[in-house]
Amino acid sequence: MNKTLNKLLYRKDLDTFMYWPLSTNFDETEEYKNGFLKLDTGENIFDFPKQIWDKLKTLQLKYYPGISDELISLLAKKDKITKENIYLGGGSLNLVDAIIRLFIDPGDEVITCSPTYVMYEYFVQLARGKTIDVPRKDTEIDIKAIKNSLTSKTKMIILDNPTNPFGYTISQEQIRSLLNLQII
Repeated sequence: MNKTLNKLLYRKDLDTFMYWPLSTNFDETEEYKNGFLKLDTGENIFDFPKQIWDKLKTLQLKYYPGISDELISLLAKKDKITKENIYLGGGSLNLVDAIIRLFIDPGDEVITCSPTYVMYEYFVQLARGKTIDVPRKDTEIDIKAIKNSLTSKTKMIILDNPTNPFGYTISQEQIRSLLNLQII
């Protein structure tokens, strides 16, 4: 297809979009050859025991299992809510993407506290929102700085607990303080 025509069709904001390279051949990189292990997305560096491989061979895994109505019913009963209030996704990355797409409109601001999971910014940018980073003070989130960063465009605050990649925790008191702001 004509490159000029392609340039006319796609979203212009994608020219500056944060690129997230996915490496499928990490074992061919210099880092791997120098003894580094790739652990940033939950990789298993150990092989499965033979018994597990043997069991996996007997399972019917050729179809996606779908969303389990039985699981949704059990969760609803346990948490005393209706089934319509439960959304299951294909892993946490899928859920983060879905939540951001559901709530963030172009121009909305989302506060994050670095260091944090880089995919939050990726999905906010994909939704045409803007990430406002409020760096931590050492290992603690800075409640005062978060509150000072709020604008009329602030739609969401994303906090991971424990944080990715360092495992810092956020106290219940800090979470309650932010929940009182009545921002997603």
